[in-house]
Amino acid sequence: MPETVKLMAGLQTKTEFTGDMGKLIIGGFCCLPYGVYYYFEARETLEQCPECMETVSQGASTCGHCGENLDQYR
Repeated sequence: MPETVKLMAGLQTKTEFTGDMGKLIIGGFCCLPYGVYYYFEARETLEQCPECMETVSQGASTCGHCGENLDQYR
């Protein structure tokens, strides 16, 4: 039976909104330019775990969701 081979291509990055959703909604309804500014200001680039595909903060050595060692992919 063939074994699964992991490619060492590095970690993928993903930009996600990490701010407070309440501030975004209130900012969007009360003052649309503030809501749009807050959305783009509160985005953060995160790395994606190749095992569980969940996002973790950049520079993390292990995935907080599945415990995978992320240093082996760098």
